[in-house]
Amino acid sequence: MINKNIIISNTIINWTTLYIPLLTIIVGTLGSICNIITFSSRKLRYNSCAFYFLCSTIFDLIYLLFSSITRFMSDHYVNFLSNGPILYCKCRTYLVVVMPILSSCFLMFTSIDRFLSTSNSRKWRNFSKIHVAWRVSIITFVFVILSTSHVFFLFELQLKDINNKIYECVPHPEDQSTANRITIQRRN
Repeated sequence: MINKNIIISNTIINWTTLYIPLLTIIVGTLGSICNIITFSSRKLRYNSCAFYFLCSTIFDLIYLLFSSITRFMSDHYVNFLSNGPILYCKCRTYLVVVMPILSSCFLMFTSIDRFLSTSNSRKWRNFSKIHVAWRVSIITFVFVILSTSHVFFLFELQLKDINNKIYECVPHPEDQSTANRITIQRRN
C-alpha cells in the first residue's frame, strides 16, 4: 500500500514537473510576443510609457526563455551539459540575476513616466518624452550590467556527483564569504 502511494506520488510529481514548465514557457512566450507586437505598433512607437513596457517585456522574454528552458533541460535530461562548461554556468547565473532586475527597473520607469506625463508642471511633463526614455534606458542598462558584474565572476562549477560526473553551478566559497563581509560592513 505504501509503495503504491509512493509510486503514484512520484508519477504525479514527474508529470507536473514535465508539463507545467512547458505550459509556462509556451503561454509566457505567446504573451510576451503579443506585448512586443502591441508596444511596438505605429501608434505607440513614440510613446515613452510604451517604450518602457516594451523594454520590460523583452527582458522578461529573455529571462523566461533562457532560465526556464535551461532549467527544464537540466531537470529532465541529466546529461544536458553535465560535463559542465564554465561559461554556461556563469552566463546562465548572470542572466537569471540581471534580466529580472532590468525588467523591474523598466516597470518602475513606466510608473514614473505616467506620473510625469500627468503632472501640472510643464517642466515635469517634458521628462515624459521618448528621447528621455532612450537616455534613461541606456544609462540604466549600463548601470545594471556593471553593478551586477560580480555575479558573473562569483559562480563556478563544482562536482556534485562523482560517479556520474554531474556538476552544479554554485558560488565560489571564498568569494561568497568576501561578498557577504562587504555587504555586512556596508550595512553597519
